[in-house]
Amino acid sequence: MSEEILENANDEMERSQKIAELEAKIAELEDQLHLLSDGYYEDEDEDDEEDYIEEERRLVHKLRCAAEKIHSAVAPFVGKCSEQRCKIANKTAESVCEHPLAFVALAFGAGFVAAKVLEEKIIFSDRFRR
Repeated sequence: MSEEILENANDEMERSQKIAELEAKIAELEDQLHLLSDGYYEDEDEDDEEDYIEEERRLVHKLRCAAEKIHSAVAPFVGKCSEQRCKIANKTAESVCEHPLAFVALAFGAGFVAAKVLEEKIIFSDRFRR
């Protein structure tokens, strides 16, 4: 019976020692985190927190203004490109309707060439070498 008590006491001491080691490690990691964050998330004063919030709002406002400027500068080019895309798509559709067999043969040939190229790459790749 006394052996069980001693064994339980030793187990309890080992557990408490492990807990103390883990608590020390947690404290060390918290210190490292605090150093890495450079005190950004400190809650010492509400004024500091309000300053951070105001700074974030200003930054978001600047980002929105920059995004609007970029959008207004790029919008005309996007419009031209979409118009050209529609013209090219319509012209291609007309050509396919006029010469359907030629385009079927062209698609078959392109697929055949792509298959041969991929077959060569797969066969001569390092995975299939013996």
